[in-house]
Amino acid sequence: MNVLKLRFSAGKVGNAEIGDFLFAQIFKAARYNGHTVYQMDNLGNPNLTWETTSQYNAGIDAELFDSRLNFVADAYFKNTFDLLLEKPAPLGSPVDRQMVNIGNVSNKGIEFGVNAVVINSRKLNWTVSANISRNINTVTGLGGDDELLSGQYNEQILKVGEPFGSFYGLVFDGIVQAGEDISQLPLVNGAKPQPGDVRFVDIRKDGNIDLNDRVVLGSVHPDFIYGLSSSLTCRGFDLFVSCQGSQGNRAVNSLRRNLERATSSYNVSAALLDAWTPENPSGEIPRITAGYQLKFIDSRHVENASYFRLKNITLGHTFKLKSLPSDVRLFVSAQNLFTLTAYRGYDPEIAGGIDTGAYPAAKTFSAGIGWTLH
Repeated sequence: MNVLKLRFSAGKVGNAEIGDFLFAQIFKAARYNGHTVYQMDNLGNPNLTWETTSQYNAGIDAELFDSRLNFVADAYFKNTFDLLLEKPAPLGSPVDRQMVNIGNVSNKGIEFGVNAVVINSRKLNWTVSANISRNINTVTGLGGDDELLSGQYNEQILKVGEPFGSFYGLVFDGIVQAGEDISQLPLVNGAKPQPGDVRFVDIRKDGNIDLNDRVVLGSVHPDFIYGLSSSLTCRGFDLFVSCQGSQGNRAVNSLRRNLERATSSYNVSAALLDAWTPENPSGEIPRITAGYQLKFIDSRHVENASYFRLKNITLGHTFKLKSLPSDVRLFVSAQNLFTLTAYRGYDPEIAGGIDTGAYPAAKTFSAGIGWTLH
């Protein structure tokens, strides 16, 4: 039987996940010089409301060749307004940040999925499933502001026309080498760089590298994500394999950044063994110095976090026992067997895109036995 189904939906929902009592001014007790004092912990905002999202979706479902080929496609558009964000509190406030409803974000994209029964016989069955999706995230308004910075070192930016939470920093331009005409290089914090120092692109071309030379360096949002799985059964044996991946997303490798700064870490990276010296003119690791370090990030540590991962592989065998009313299945399984990526941190699959050294996905192996009663 062949089936074709068209779908369309539209709706509006609110998001109440804003934390408790953020609308109220809250004070907390603290000890100061042996006395109990009360300090403001939350500035409050009596005008807080829920975020609201309007969404439209159109899709198609198709079953072809007597349902041996199933196809699903969706296109959607979501517009979120009254976005809940923290922004700098008014001057003179006893706290730094305040939760407000500000700005709009749009998400639009497409999703495709296919499931195919490649072989279907009494002795051999083989099915394959695949999916791919692309989402375009764009900040469309910030309540009159052009941009808002966030993060410990303002490493992320909300900027109209860019994806939500884009990474923001300087553009790395190599290491100053011996023999270069230093007089032609821009100042860094008012001082001329020396051989072995990091060189940055002077975006504003004003002869000075400062926070105004930062640009968007990519975002955590991938160009697309995908998955693939296959299931095979033959003469009592069964094999299942699943893979997943993403392409085009980036991540800030904060752990590598900290470990490559010899003046700020108790433990440092072995990469510093390749630090610049006159005898070793490294093109990426600057000279080891106790000089001033820029706090904001640069493009060296905003890495390509695209990856392909073998998520699961399971092999089993089922025995039919004539003496008992049951089937016994033995299996072995492996999760996260390998990951292909150019990312230099522990794991490219990072929530939020800021890698401070979170424990990576564990590689696990297991075996088991199970039975089914008839």
